[in-house]
Amino acid sequence: MAAQPAQALALFLLLAVPAFAAPPLSVEQAYAAVQHRRTPFDARAGKLPASATDALHRFFTLSDQLVVARVSAMRAQAEGDAKGLQNALEAYDAGSSRLRSEPLTAEVGQARDLVLEAMSMQKRFLASRPAGSMRFVRAELQQAPDVKQASLRLHRAYSILMRAYPETLGGQRQAFFDHLCALDFL
Repeated sequence: MAAQPAQALALFLLLAVPAFAAPPLSVEQAYAAVQHRRTPFDARAGKLPASATDALHRFFTLSDQLVVARVSAMRAQAEGDAKGLQNALEAYDAGSSRLRSEPLTAEVGQARDLVLEAMSMQKRFLASRPAGSMRFVRAELQQAPDVKQASLRLHRAYSILMRAYPETLGGQRQAFFDHLCALDFL
């Protein structure tokens, strides 16, 4: 009989104490979760014009926030955390909105527009099924039209940046690749 009051108290405490959300992921944790190297864009490393380095720095800083949203959404979806998934999908919207409003050079703006399309497709994919119903197996991801189209857009964004800035040095080229690849499900 003594176990019943203890169980009742434990249940009461479980229900009465609000659930604490997991702390937000850092950019480094998000990159580690997708097992991808993060190469920060170093504006001083190349011979790009100041307007380009400034635009690229802002673009990649905001794309990092979208990597965090991507990883948070995938985790919440896989864990069946409906509230966490909703929060992560809202982070997709907020990050996309900030990126959309950022004044960028024409070339970086073209890449940005493709990234925004890709993020919209990813968000649609993540929201397409109830939380807990996705496992993110590569074979399944490759069959998802939104995932495939998003990946193609991210590849095009990378190509645009590489063509627009052929004078970039190795570390900057690696930063282009790492930032855009970390956004890609494939």
